[in-house]
Amino acid sequence: MSRDLADLDPVFLADVLRLYEACLRRGVTMRPFSTLRDPWEQARIWRSSRSSRQVRQAVETLRAAGAAFLADVLESVGPQAARGRGHLTNALPGNSWHQWALAIDNYWLADVDGDGDGDAVWSAETKIGGVNGYQVYREEAMRLGLHRAGRSDWPHTQGPKDSSPRASGLTWAQIDAEMQARFGP
Repeated sequence: MSRDLADLDPVFLADVLRLYEACLRRGVTMRPFSTLRDPWEQARIWRSSRSSRQVRQAVETLRAAGAAFLADVLESVGPQAARGRGHLTNALPGNSWHQWALAIDNYWLADVDGDGDGDAVWSAETKIGGVNGYQVYREEAMRLGLHRAGRSDWPHTQGPKDSSPRASGLTWAQIDAEMQARFGP
């Protein structure tokens, strides 16, 4: 998983930099946590909250839709340890804008304990000095025309309005071909 801003699509990167500047003007510092994510990392995250039956069904669905590369990716990562409660992502490999370099997850950096050092703030409910950094981040992202994947996906920002490549009209076969071109052997 990359945290490198240089891995982002250049047009989207320019938007992210404008977003960071807008947040800074309001006293909020954001830092990248995840930029480009390869299909194997996406598969690990997706599998971390899915049963074996759900994984088998997804693999069958991908194969039937002409997405053999992505089905192989999903199988190849093997079982994953559960990460907390609920699903961390609903996006199968290839179906997250992270694989397309058009999404970023950020965290808020603030002086939580008053020692002058920046601390990662992960709670979307926290206020420091009366400011909620994630609220500022969300407001500025929306003002700049950037989007979130869902209502609860607070650290995530993406360029495309559609929630996923599939939602944008791409077929699994088209996504598979693009992922193989970008990440395959």
